[in-house]
Amino acid sequence: MAKLPGFYFYSGDWLKDPELRRCTKAEKGMWIDMLAVLSECSDRGVFSTGGVPWSDQEIAVAIGGDIAENLLLLAALLRKRVARRNKFGCVFSARMVRDEQTRLHTNARVQNHRVRKKCNADVTQNVTPLLEEEKEREKELEVLKKPNTTSKAKPTFEELASYCKERGELISADAFWDFYESVGWKIGNRPMKDWRAAVRTWEKRVSGNSHDHHKTATERRNDQQTELIGQCFREAEAAKHGPANVRQTVERR
Repeated sequence: MAKLPGFYFYSGDWLKDPELRRCTKAEKGMWIDMLAVLSECSDRGVFSTGGVPWSDQEIAVAIGGDIAENLLLLAALLRKRVARRNKFGCVFSARMVRDEQTRLHTNARVQNHRVRKKCNADVTQNVTPLLEEEKEREKELEVLKKPNTTSKAKPTFEELASYCKERGELISADAFWDFYESVGWKIGNRPMKDWRAAVRTWEKRVSGNSHDHHKTATERRNDQQTELIGQCFREAEAAKHGPANVRQTVERR
């Protein structure tokens, strides 16, 4: 930790401290010199080196000038409790020691905050890819949860043949399959939504165009095939020429 270039001088304390007010000019001068030396000690604010206290003689020598006078002034400062002596025998400044403890505590708190902030930044960087992967998995799950509309739009041929058989084979499953395979399972220009509904629509068209009830089943089926083939070509042509022709085709129906 960098050494401080000076120390705080509290003019209010200097002027208002009753203990200091009763000191002589010489004692105040001695105290200012002592504060300057205390600010440079390894244990800031305490006359000690490595925990070993300075003797009064060493303090008097460090202040400079008449050593005998300095010893008398030091004794007066201790007696008036401007300077203090701790239980280890070290002379110290209570205010300077308190300020140094506050400074060290603040520095430690700031350092801990920086360490925690760096740790949080590292954790955030490590967690961010995991969050992105989690979002991707959620999107995939949402896609899987959506109803599968293609199962209704396009059946397998076995499903189609079975459904037509259940309904009495009014239309040919082969013709239905071949036609919608050729147009990409679209009705006009739009994708088919429900193939079963399309089967029923074909059946209605066939039933509406069948007027001869005396024909055999084979003859009726042949007529149906012919009609369906024609209808298929008409729908294919309508799909090629755009929505306007599709509407005209629907109206003619």
